[in-house]
Amino acid sequence: MNISSVGLGIILFLCALVLLWKTYRLTAVTRLRPFWAALGVFIVFFLIGYAVFLATLIRGDELTGLRPLIAQIFLWGSIFVLLCSWLFLATVQQRLRIEEDLRSAQEQVERSQRMEAMGLVAGGIAHDFNNFLTAIIGLSEIGIASSENSDITKDDFSQILETSRKASSLTRQLLAFSGGQVMNPVTTQLTDILKGQAQVLKSIIGEDIELSISSTTDACAHLDIIQFERVLLNMTINARDAMPNGGTLSIELSETNDLGKPELLLTIKDTGRGIQPDHSEEIFTPFFTTNQASGSHGLGLATVHGILQQHSGSVETDTSYTEGAKFLIRLPKQKSDGSQPLASQQVETSRANKSRTGTDILVVDDDPAIRNMIVRHLQSEGYSAVAANNYSQAIAEVTRLKDTLSLVITDIVMPGQSGIQLAQWLNEWQARLPILFITGYSRDSEKLAHLPATSAVCHKPFLRETLLQKVSEALASRELDPR
Repeated sequence: MNISSVGLGIILFLCALVLLWKTYRLTAVTRLRPFWAALGVFIVFFLIGYAVFLATLIRGDELTGLRPLIAQIFLWGSIFVLLCSWLFLATVQQRLRIEEDLRSAQEQVERSQRMEAMGLVAGGIAHDFNNFLTAIIGLSEIGIASSENSDITKDDFSQILETSRKASSLTRQLLAFSGGQVMNPVTTQLTDILKGQAQVLKSIIGEDIELSISSTTDACAHLDIIQFERVLLNMTINARDAMPNGGTLSIELSETNDLGKPELLLTIKDTGRGIQPDHSEEIFTPFFTTNQASGSHGLGLATVHGILQQHSGSVETDTSYTEGAKFLIRLPKQKSDGSQPLASQQVETSRANKSRTGTDILVVDDDPAIRNMIVRHLQSEGYSAVAANNYSQAIAEVTRLKDTLSLVITDIVMPGQSGIQLAQWLNEWQARLPILFITGYSRDSEKLAHLPATSAVCHKPFLRETLLQKVSEALASRELDPR
């Protein structure tokens, strides 16, 4: 019995050594090296003590009466050492988990900061590039309409115009990622948007991919319809690229209350090649793509992420899904306010037949290319257009044209005093004078924080027809103003 107790104690002590070795292998923290050295010396002395006491138990007749007590000491000492080793291992494992969680949180913060920084850079570049595109598009339209140009020259201008439109689409994606694109949110049923886009999405994925769209709710969300359609478009293209040999794409709309608040959940699943675990955190990073062969610029999912953030929503991947890729899009649920999209609120205009006599329009912009292009567009339509390049010149022209001035078109961001400050002065000077702002920023931008909610805005880059339509609407609003 004594020998068996000692033997069991030795086995437990060896188990403790195994746990300690595992603990040592788990941690490589330099500041624990002295502890391990001290522990090693302790273990050596403990082993020597075991050997001495074991020899005494076997050959020491004078200690025969103490054998049971010594055996119990060995056994319980081994149990104590084993428990200490297990607690130490558990402590180290918990510490490693905490360090891993802290490292993961730090990586998320750094990733978020990188996304924010890249968003600011992308938004700034896209905004400046929109100014260039506005001039290019406008001058191309003037070149196409000019009777002095040959057909070949007009074709060249048409190619420039078409290329500029494609570039404009790319800048819109950059602005969507950065949170700087134009937003016109309305309260609408997502089911209606899904039904309306079904045929478009089907044409995108082709005949080899089966499309399934289902909904279990008619609830509403407050969103920009055009931007949300871009979300559906980008997600569909992403799924199509993941299924080059065909498959199934399903889009399911439902309600959820998982996070303690009512939300709409859009589940998008495909049977493609799926997402590698090490890519799950990178797929929403701008310019990250695993499909270089298709010429992808890596902005599709980043654009989706940016648009949904602006709508107080989110997009995430379901890493537990193994049959392909599964994305979960969440949007706040809204009660229907009975309002209709702005597109349905048409303004009756008769621009072609209306006389332009006595209609002076002031164009204020610090960019001479854009300023001169707008003036030429207005003059070609029969308006009398006057240009100013800053706040002071605008005030002087307004004073000069006080009897015939019908509209002011102004850029928002200008050196010195801004277009919003000019509008404030104009509102004090003549409250009924309509003002049309031109800008590449969204209403959510800090630069537009003081812009009245009812202001007329023409967003860059714009076509000639878009500008003239906005001008007609602004002039019509003055005629309908009862003041």
